Amino acid sequence: MLVCVIARVPLAGAAQHHRRTATRIRVDLQRSNVHHLLRRVHPRSRAVRTRERVARERASIVRYARRFLGVPYTWGGTSPASGFDCSGFTRFVFAHFGVSLPHYTFAQFDRGRAVSRRSLRPGDLVFFDGAGHVGLYIGSGRFIHAPHTGSRVSVARLAGSYSASFDGARRLALG
Repeated sequence: MLVCVIARVPLAGAAQHHRRTATRIRVDLQRSNVHHLLRRVHPRSRAVRTRERVARERASIVRYARRFLGVPYTWGGTSPASGFDCSGFTRFVFAHFGVSLPHYTFAQFDRGRAVSRRSLRPGDLVFFDGAGHVGLYIGSGRFIHAPHTGSRVSVARLAGSYSASFDGARRLALG
């Protein structure tokens, strides 16, 4: 049995002169009707739940990518054991979540949908140097990537030296 309480409260401002009323309704529902009622009362709840699920998935991608901080850069590298190059790193991370990417930055640039710099969200691919370099946006103006020979997977800021060479971003569909 589910008890639902609906209360009417006065509006602020000009409507304050209306008398405060409260109505209590007792509703006995079978379990199978509860979900139908909630969808009618809160039509956006499914959309909100979907956005929250996607945000959790994107946070998981960032957490997973951070596991590889410090892995050496290796040209053509595709795993933590052999090292990563930039596109090998993003390919490896997304493969863990069931998203197949080619091992080539220009081909990765053609995937997903374009995202403006101000609309970036964690988990978006960010491209630099004529789409010759790729990283994974992690939020707060930062991204994780395998920079170049002699370096390791690290976090960098979009501002600064990477700002001038920013070419765009792509958001991939998950799952």
